[in-house]
Amino acid sequence: MNYTSNVIQLMGLGACLLAAAYHFVLYIYYRDRLLLHYVAYLFCMALFIFIRSEISPMAFGKTFSEKIVFHWFLTDGNKNSMPVA
Repeated sequence: MNYTSNVIQLMGLGACLLAAAYHFVLYIYYRDRLLLHYVAYLFCMALFIFIRSEISPMAFGKTFSEKIVFHWFLTDGNKNSMPVA
């Protein structure tokens, strides 16, 4: 990916995190469960953007998929294993 797509990914991630922070403050003020669920959704979306983008290797130094907790479980312990149909 090039520089432009990284900037777009960072802007999307920043907008998502900013919206999550704003709605969390609204949740603290109004105590509405719908706002709490929306904050959880926004956080999960930000996590998805972070994992699927090239931002995670910048933060961790290598591909994030190798550091996922369930990586061993999903690949049966073999890095080169293919899913069986």
